[in-house]
Amino acid sequence: MRTTGIILAALTIAAGAFGTLSLVVLCFAGAPNSSPAQLRLIYRLMALAGVGGLICLVAGIILIVYQHYWWAGIVGGLPVLVLIGLIVWVALS
Repeated sequence: MRTTGIILAALTIAAGAFGTLSLVVLCFAGAPNSSPAQLRLIYRLMALAGVGGLICLVAGIILIVYQHYWWAGIVGGLPVLVLIGLIVWVALS
């Protein structure tokens, strides 16, 4: 049970880091054809995504160290949920 928790927590933390990286790359891709006001919004979104992803990554690692594996998986996977929510929001708008 312990090994399974560690593996799942590590995989969700890795998925969260990949989700953060994907969101930053998508923001970079949309930046060239934007107005100055849109650029400011995109840069703020990139900064928030990067900081939020880094906080989730560090918190997940700390929770693994303190042997709270399931909480580490939940916290580490939050950026994936944010990325999915933003993609759905953009697709519907």
